[in-house]
Amino acid sequence: MGEDRQLDISHPGWLGWADVARPAVELLYAAANASGATVADVHGLIANTAEPRRHP
Repeated sequence: MGEDRQLDISHPGWLGWADVARPAVELLYAAANASGATVADVHGLIANTAEPRRHP
């Protein structure tokens, strides 16, 4: 059975600013290519998974 690799892209609203968009893409590209992996190994992006939510 294989692994699914997905990158947590944080909150997508943070990536819309011109001064952070390029560094964010470069960081995600580096993460996708870490530990012998390649961009082709990434099967998706996940947003808002690290944000804790409070339920009433």
